[in-house]
Amino acid sequence: GDSGISRENHARLAYDGKHNNFHLIPAESVNGIYINDEPVYVPTRLEKGDVIELGESKFKFVPFCDDAFCWQNN
Repeated sequence: GDSGISRENHARLAYDGKHNNFHLIPAESVNGIYINDEPVYVPTRLEKGDVIELGESKFKFVPFCDDAFCWQNN
């Protein structure tokens, strides 16, 4: 319902299994992307608790993998 988020390809979330971390990658959006109120123009590493803002929506980043757990190790 947020018309400020591109329907097709606003941004991507990527997991790097080798380094066990996540990055937010800007895509084809003309609207802004922010992490903790800072603009994102290039792939940016995400940390637990970061706030991602797309359009008028805000999302708190909660990783499924971190130092305590990784799917590849189980």
